[in-house]
Amino acid sequence: MKKKTDFPFLIYQNKRKSTLNFVSMICLGLSFFVFYMIFHDLEGFFMEYSEIVYGYLALSFFLIAGNIMLLTMVWLSGRYVLMIKQINQNELLISTWSIIGFHKSFVQDVQLLKDVAFISGDAHFSGVPKVNAPWIKLITSKNKTLVVDIQGEFANWRFK
Repeated sequence: MKKKTDFPFLIYQNKRKSTLNFVSMICLGLSFFVFYMIFHDLEGFFMEYSEIVYGYLALSFFLIAGNIMLLTMVWLSGRYVLMIKQINQNELLISTWSIIGFHKSFVQDVQLLKDVAFISGDAHFSGVPKVNAPWIKLITSKNKTLVVDIQGEFANWRFK
């Protein structure tokens, strides 16, 4: 049996890779759908509005609303942590999710875990279900934000 000080040992693991890939495909499909519906007959799209200004406002709204989730998934790519493993006394191996399917792994100093920010992830809007998505914000040595989902699995690590 491994001792707690034997390396490497798993600190964190997230099993939402399939869910993230599925949501990415839905967002990509929605993006294609929005572009198709607008640009396959652009003249017809603008004819639906009494003034050209309203047509451009609607065009802007549909492009933003139809692509905001895809842009969010692109931002999460390379930032959403799937695994943190301590490989020796001073280094961590961090694997992140990628929207194109190739997961990026890189080594960070263990000091990364000393300065974390807890984000409660609560959202309360009238008439919609309550959102509870807590996460931890880690800042790498290159000043990149990493997202660690609290609802993942933690092992061999205590919050202070």
